[in-house]
This record gives sequence, C-alpha cells and structure tokens, in this order.
Amino acid sequence: MSADQQNKLGHTQRPFGTARLSDAELAFEVGEARTYSIGVRFTDALPTVGALLDDVRITVGSHTHALGRCRVEVDGRGAHRIAPVDELINCSDVIKHGRVVRCAQSFEQLPLLWARKEAIHAEFAKYTASLVYDLQVYRERFDEIDAAITDESPALQEEIRERVLTQQAPAFLAFFDERLAALESLVQDYSRSEHERHGYYFRRHVWPFITSSLFLTRTNVRPRGYAGDSLMMRFLYENRFEGESIFGRLMHKHPIETAAAQAVRNRRRLIVETVGSIASERGGDELKLMSVACGPAWEVRDLYASAADCKRYVSTLLDQDDEALGEAEREIGNAARRTGVDVRARYIQESVRTMLRTKDLPTVFGRHDFIYSMGLFDYLAAPVAKTVLAKLYQMVEPGGRLLVGNFHVRNPTRLYMEYWMDWVLLYRSDEDMLELAQGLDGAQASVYYEGTRSQVFLDVRKPAS
Repeated sequence: MSADQQNKLGHTQRPFGTARLSDAELAFEVGEARTYSIGVRFTDALPTVGALLDDVRITVGSHTHALGRCRVEVDGRGAHRIAPVDELINCSDVIKHGRVVRCAQSFEQLPLLWARKEAIHAEFAKYTASLVYDLQVYRERFDEIDAAITDESPALQEEIRERVLTQQAPAFLAFFDERLAALESLVQDYSRSEHERHGYYFRRHVWPFITSSLFLTRTNVRPRGYAGDSLMMRFLYENRFEGESIFGRLMHKHPIETAAAQAVRNRRRLIVETVGSIASERGGDELKLMSVACGPAWEVRDLYASAADCKRYVSTLLDQDDEALGEAEREIGNAARRTGVDVRARYIQESVRTMLRTKDLPTVFGRHDFIYSMGLFDYLAAPVAKTVLAKLYQMVEPGGRLLVGNFHVRNPTRLYMEYWMDWVLLYRSDEDMLELAQGLDGAQASVYYEGTRSQVFLDVRKPAS
C-alpha cells in the first residue's frame, strides 16, 4: 500500500525528511518535535554538529513541507536535532498537525487581535478585571506561605501545605463557585460568536491563573493535539490536589470537582456495571467487547479484576493516540501479571476516518457482543455521528448492544469548560441521540443518564436474529 493510500485510510505514517549537504542528498527519520527543533536520525551519511543543511523538507502523511536551511544540533542526551535558521518555525505544528506556522505570522496578527477587544461588552470587561484582581489578591496570601517555608525540610513543607489546604480549600472553592456563577449569568444569552470572542478575551486575562493549574494548562495547551488525553483522564479519575504551589493545587482541584468531571468518573463505573449485567444475562459464555476511542481505558482495567474475568472477557481497544493505547496495554497487562492469567486484548491504532472509509468493518475489526464509545461523539457533527454509529452497529453481534455517550445540552459545566478550559463540545439532547439511531435495522434504542445528568447515553440493542 502506498503512503498516500495509508494516509487516506487514516493509518499513521511516520514522518521522514530529506536535505542537501553540499552536493549530497541526505535522508532522515523524524523523531520528537519541539517548538523550534526536530529530533532526527540520519539514515545515510552523518553530518557534523553545526553543519548547515539546505532545502530541508519534511513529509507528514501525503504532504511535504519546506523548512529551508536547518542547522544540525545535539541535545543533552547526545541525540541529533535540526533547527530552522532562516525563520522561526513551529516545528511541533509541522509534525503534529502538518502545517508550517512561522513566528512572524503571529506578530502580523497583532492588530487583528487587538481589535477584538473593541467588541467586548463593557459589563464583561468589568467582570473580568474584577475577577483578576480578586484572584491575584487571594493568590498572594497563598504565595506568602509558600515563600515562608522554602527553607524548611520537604516533609515539613508538605505538611504545612496540606494543613493550609485542609483549612482553606472549602472557602476558596466556594469563592470560585460564586465567581463562576456570576460569569455564567453574565454570558448565558450570548450568541456562539460572542462566546468565542469573549472566551478568547477572558483567557488572555486569566492566563496566569490557568497556567498555575496542571489540569487547566493541559486543556488549553493540548500537547497531544486534542482535549481529553490520557493525562487529563488520570487527573479526572484520581481527583487529587496536584501542583507545586498551594494556589496551583487549588486551581487544579476546582475543575476536576465539577459535574462534568464527576460524569467522566461515573461513566467509568457505568461501563463496568453494564458489562457485568450483560455477562450475568449470558451465563458463563465468553464476552467480546470493543471500546472505540478508548483512550487509556481505565474501565477495561477495572473489568479484569479476577482470573475469571481475564478468562471470560475478550477486548478490542481502538484509538488514534498510540500513547493512550500504550498506557492501556501496560495497565491491562498488569492484570495478567496480577491474576496469572493471560488477558485476551487487541490494540488497534486507527482513526474515525478508517471506519468511515472501510466498507466491511466486521471483517477488519471483528464482531462484538458489546461495543461502546464514551468520548468520541462529542466531537462529531450529526451526519458524521450517524454514519459512525451505523458502522459500529455493523460490528455488533446479533443480540448484542451498542452504547455511546455524549455530553448533554444541559451540562452544568458547559460555560466553565468553554471560558476557562477552551474546551468546546458538540452537545446533544435526548431527541438528538435517538435520531442518530434512526434507520438502524431492527434496532431498539433508548437513552439514559449518569448520576449528574451531565452526560446522556444512547443504548442500542440489536435483535438476536
């Protein structure tokens, strides 16, 4: 299969590059990309450190991008890297997103960005300024404590921070809730374009507070290119105070205590309970499961709790993120070591595009008694979501079930996610979810919620014959 065909099917192709050194052409494999440099492994001649390479080109999928001249460097571990020298180029964007973004372009956009503030409502600007002042004053109290204990032992520092958190966290979280409620009341009637414009303005002002929080930083920066990656999932599942400073720990804890965060934890339990219910109905038969856009699949780890579970469940996990799949494989492998029974699990790195373009999915991915997807449909427009659901239904065994989750239009954390986290989803109502299942041959569809009612689930049952 050609590189172009692989790209069209959604397969991941490792980026590679070429360059010229004097009259010779060099080829190299591409490794880790940082903002202004790219890790490389030269496959032919090895240029000297400091050498200038001409006409450097990087191929990502079916597209080739010109970086101009690059200097050969080595990092602290002795690994080779190349860095563009004619212009500052965001190398990470080239590798992760297949686009060349030049630093100069961001400065050219300044007049346009400055002009945005002219369309900001006066009451919103006043609210934002007041919030920044209040948060900064609050932060100073905690920073004074952090500064005062820098010379103490690590154990005593931690003890003091924990004591302050125990005493002050309830008041701070209540303060934040009150300010958040005021924000939601202020913007509730804004149009979609107004939300986008005011959200951008808001995040520019509260950015120092966002970056104090491990969770909020990651939702905004998205180092893997998407929200909801496996580290974000760990933050949500573990639900702890995390961070170096007292204020940072509070800012990290608040968003993972929201209704939406609890909904993510609830759906993890819901999957385990649903699988247990299906298993009880089927007696001792083998149960084939498939998780689509599985992420780190913590709920699958929970399923393999005993030797009997490892023998009974056969899992297929599909995701486009190889890091998330690697995490899932490592943790599920721990279940095998713990129980002494081999876990039957298959890991597939593929994208939604593969499902859309593959005609016979059951032949490629098999048939399963229970298929579920919890974090995918929030990002799919209705026509695509309907097509993907139909594709998944093809892979359900007769008598099996298909379960998909989507955050509900009444998600109480919606505006918090959009303004503070830059996390925008496609929300659906009960009727929207049921509409997705219209036309599925013989399907019986129903909807229900998890405990917070932030997330709605479409439960589709396939007739036995």
